[in-house]
Amino acid sequence: MRNHKKEMASLKFEGDCTIYEVTEHYKRIMEAITDTSNIKLDLMEVETIDSSFIQLLIYTQIEANRNETLIDISANKKVTDFMAMLTHCKHC
Repeated sequence: MRNHKKEMASLKFEGDCTIYEVTEHYKRIMEAITDTSNIKLDLMEVETIDSSFIQLLIYTQIEANRNETLIDISANKKVTDFMAMLTHCKHC
């Protein structure tokens, strides 16, 4: 029997989203996926991002799909540029 989930959760990320913070971010996101049917990830105030956080975002989408949770991400230009760089890397 499936537990009743909350309708919406909003998680705001600020400052650094790097390997040093990824464990803390992972815990917040996984708790929201378990408890909520719709999650908004606000990355508008993120200053620094690295590949560990991008990996977390990919894993977040996989887990969200598995848990029937919808994810909405808003991100600033730094974040979207970094994500674009990784997806268009010819040497990766």
